[in-house]
Amino acid sequence: MIADLSHAIVLFPEAAGSYAEVGYFAGVKQIAKKTILVLDSKFQGSDSFISMGPARKIDKISMYAGNIQICYDNPDFSCVISRIKRNKFSLNRRKILFSTYNDISNFERMCIIHKCCEILSVATFDDIVFVLKGVFSARISTENVKQLMSILVGSGFIRRVGSYGHYCAVEGRKGFLFPREGFVEKESSLKLEIASICDDTEGEFYRLIDGVANAS
Repeated sequence: MIADLSHAIVLFPEAAGSYAEVGYFAGVKQIAKKTILVLDSKFQGSDSFISMGPARKIDKISMYAGNIQICYDNPDFSCVISRIKRNKFSLNRRKILFSTYNDISNFERMCIIHKCCEILSVATFDDIVFVLKGVFSARISTENVKQLMSILVGSGFIRRVGSYGHYCAVEGRKGFLFPREGFVEKESSLKLEIASICDDTEGEFYRLIDGVANAS
């Protein structure tokens, strides 16, 4: 999932746990391919487990090769940023083929979940699962949905509101899923219809979830 959703994976190995993480990532080709390894220049004068093993392997596989050395005590992240920008995001759009949930990528699933939150204004985890089951007319992995929603929260695309497990899309953070030409009006109409239903609650629904824009 990390490899599916990440544009770049930046690792700063500075403790035992992160050393193990570097070793694991180096052994998974799909992850190593997107990894930028940033080493502490202070400790690169002699051979080590990192430099002789995982670092060398990542350097050969990663599309961001070679590995970067900076001073951890006084770090300059500009070289890391420029390395990430070396491989730009693809702006090419393509149609998602709604076959089965298992047939689409984690990135496509995440985009659909974000779009659900955006259209519904507010939704619980169960609401999202209900919509996805309707869209795909088949079994879906609720655990996968939960993981993807956690990633969306952590990356600032959706946020929790209130005390009853509701989520909403974060205003100003554009998603990655856009309606095709000819469907823009349908999406706008659907949003207005849902907003109208929420308005009919006379604010009770918004007060219940506490914290969504338009609450009174």
